[in-house]
Amino acid sequence: MTYAAGADLLVVKQVSTTTPAAGETFTYTIRYRCASITALYCAAPTITDTLPAPLKIVSYTPMGGSVADATLVGKTLTWRLATPPDGLPEGVPADGLAAGSTGILKVQVKFPTCNSAAPPAIVSNVAIAETGGIASTSTAPDVIVPVGIDAACPTPPPAPSVGFAKTGSADFVQPGGMERWSVSLAQQRHGVHGDRTRSGRNAGVRCRRYQYPETDELP
Repeated sequence: MTYAAGADLLVVKQVSTTTPAAGETFTYTIRYRCASITALYCAAPTITDTLPAPLKIVSYTPMGGSVADATLVGKTLTWRLATPPDGLPEGVPADGLAAGSTGILKVQVKFPTCNSAAPPAIVSNVAIAETGGIASTSTAPDVIVPVGIDAACPTPPPAPSVGFAKTGSADFVQPGGMERWSVSLAQQRHGVHGDRTRSGRNAGVRCRRYQYPETDELP
């Protein structure tokens, strides 16, 4: 592992796979280190990571290190780094990251399975570390976008009709067993209920149709 050099706050970005399947969660890992040799700390350090389309963010988690807070705006994640107050060395301000400090940030993402408009063939992801007005960057290996994610999503099944309900005593009836079931329709004075007996491959259904007595109120 080699940190991107040229600044006091060094960063390297990796990815768990470059060929994920559609809908599969995979992980970007960002490692950082305050390598200041001219001061006791990195001043007000931040790490920014903008996820490219069509990636979707599943979660983002610091794994150790010194993260003061994290914000997500759109698809841009920003971590503000700072040494915790209870471990702050003398001479390091409250918003500083002590020299030699290291940490790991993990971002879990996935590609959609459908309805992705004009997806690219590959996506690139860059982490940017900044401190004292100086930035360093690290680019993870390119990830191949799964084919077929631009297809239309399947049409969901229609919702049940309002007022229709069916209840039964079991989802599966053993041969020779009996299931009791009923069907009700809202705003109707008629109902159907019955017993179903199953024997071998054939099933018989005995139904009785009844009519509620005339009344001004529905049961």
